[in-house]
Amino acid sequence: SARFGAVTVYIPEGAPRGVALFLSGDGGWELGVVGMARALAAMGAVVIGADIRQYLGSLRRAAHPGAPCQMIAADFEALSHQVQKEIGMSEYHVPVLIGYSSGATVVYAALVESPPGTFAGALSLGFCPDQDFAGAALCPGAGLRYRANERGELVLEPAANLKQPWIALQGQKDQVCEAHAVDEFASRTGHGEVVRLPLVGHGFGVERNWMPQFRDAYARLIVPAESAPPRPPEISDLPVIEVRASGVSREFALLLTGDGGWAGLDQELAARLAGNGVPTVGLNSLKYFWSERTPERTAEDASRVLRHYFAAWNEERVLLIGYSFGADVLPFVVNRLPPELRARVASVSLLGIDSNASFEIRIADWVASDDRGPPTRPELARLGAAPVLCIYGEGESDSICPQLAAGNVERAQIGRGHHFSGEYATIADRMASDDRGPPTRPELARLGAAPVLCIYGEGESDSICPQLAAGNVERAQIGRGHHFSGEYATIADRILEFARRARP
Repeated sequence: SARFGAVTVYIPEGAPRGVALFLSGDGGWELGVVGMARALAAMGAVVIGADIRQYLGSLRRAAHPGAPCQMIAADFEALSHQVQKEIGMSEYHVPVLIGYSSGATVVYAALVESPPGTFAGALSLGFCPDQDFAGAALCPGAGLRYRANERGELVLEPAANLKQPWIALQGQKDQVCEAHAVDEFASRTGHGEVVRLPLVGHGFGVERNWMPQFRDAYARLIVPAESAPPRPPEISDLPVIEVRASGVSREFALLLTGDGGWAGLDQELAARLAGNGVPTVGLNSLKYFWSERTPERTAEDASRVLRHYFAAWNEERVLLIGYSFGADVLPFVVNRLPPELRARVASVSLLGIDSNASFEIRIADWVASDDRGPPTRPELARLGAAPVLCIYGEGESDSICPQLAAGNVERAQIGRGHHFSGEYATIADRMASDDRGPPTRPELARLGAAPVLCIYGEGESDSICPQLAAGNVERAQIGRGHHFSGEYATIADRILEFARRARP
């Protein structure tokens, strides 16, 4: 790994029951942390041991004036992906973060930065809230906050809204990190917990004084992943997640995630859709495409999912949604659905679609956009009249949304970048509002030469008036919003004036 240098991997006997990313203290990967890693391997964990000195060195090299903030969570996630691929794991395991001493602080920061679902949780041994990050600024990510002290260290703040579990194993004799300060810190951290170790100092010297608690804490962090509800028998081999909605609905959503798996964006989109009365099924792309698939096989498996939920949830139509990796794949899937299922597709929403698709999670995809896969544009062209909503963020250079001009494709720029500035509620609302009935654009096109006046208010994001360019369409912006600032007299006058001009 470029960021971590050489890592040490401990592989358990038998089938792995979990993965731990373990970051050492300032002494490097030796002595105490080696014993901890071996204890975890004996519990069935694949342990990826990293030397914090290598990692902080890479941060130091990146920390020049004007440098962007560092998303350290992405470094740990990429390391997990890379090692699990290279050692031939048959399926992807969401890892637990573990850190000792200075590593304890770094893994806390990575957990708080990360979208929920990226890591199973974090375990910090000998935690202090202050740490030298080699002059690098850290990105806030999902909620990391800190200040710099007079020594140039970053002093992390408790993350009240942390959604993943964080456990601090704290020696009550620790002379480096005061136990009462850690108690206070954890009490103000969402899902934070302190395990007090009465006979332990900062060095974690005598194993019998902390090893049972260490094993117990790790076991508790991997329990949620192992206790997921069983899937229905006909789709038990597929990594699907259900998000139910209250009330009766006519349609549900199938969401193909990005290559980060069922994480922040996907979870928040599904929750918002469910809040809008649209139950959602997520297909975890990180797990499903961990092994290579074909477009045909993917469509067959998607068909199984659709048939099951049409029957189980008594739904009439489906909204198909793809994000990033899932958006690239989705047009291939739609074009290969059986006719009876494709006829029940209400809409196709593509978030951050790229020019090429991949049907296997590959290391290269986490480093840079990969153009070796099949192109997505021909598949988009084959969608025919199916209504497509293509969403992209401002400045998102890889998305092909701005270049699409087919009559059935509606483009929407929301937020900034590939994560849309976190405006997931806006995205979900937009998809729900667009997907309730047949699309209007094809009918507008059929009007031929009939004169059309299209009136919209300033800032009215749902109106398609600004995007209409046919010669028979005259556009008029009056007032603000969907109620035109109440300028109804102006609207009436404009309609009469337009009608007089349009008379033969």
